[in-house]
Amino acid sequence: MVNKSPEQLNGIFVKSSTGFSLVELILIIVLLGILSAAAYVKWPVGLNNRAAMLELMRVIRYTQHVATTRVYDPAHILRLKINADKYTITDGTTAISAEYNDQYLLGDSSITLTGITLYYNGLGEPVNSSGVVLNSIASPSFTVNGTSYLTVCPQTGYVLEGSTCP
Repeated sequence: MVNKSPEQLNGIFVKSSTGFSLVELILIIVLLGILSAAAYVKWPVGLNNRAAMLELMRVIRYTQHVATTRVYDPAHILRLKINADKYTITDGTTAISAEYNDQYLLGDSSITLTGITLYYNGLGEPVNSSGVVLNSIASPSFTVNGTSYLTVCPQTGYVLEGSTCP
């Protein structure tokens, strides 16, 4: 019996290699390209807009909450003021805290914010600047980055996504 080296098997010389062939590497690169293209198509967009809209909803709901948890006074109203893409929650003329004074949504000055000044009375009802409860025709609305709409329902004062109340 003749000892054969690993390079020679049954009279056939076999090249031993420890790496990948060029064909295998190209195949892997093509598969990675296909996977990354599929991931790119499915990648979510507009997350910053959604986060900004959710923060504005939180601020509006917080304004209503603060208005209802204070000592009830029919003449006392809380105000959410929108000015130059910033919001401020005031109790009369003073901001209720530094956290809600001249703030950008998400702390990002590139996010545009438009809407009217929103007032809540002690019952949590949206009112006008004189304290008169809003009717069902006048629904205060807000826009974030020109595409996301929020509407405050006059009947409940609750904020909803979209441009109309149910």
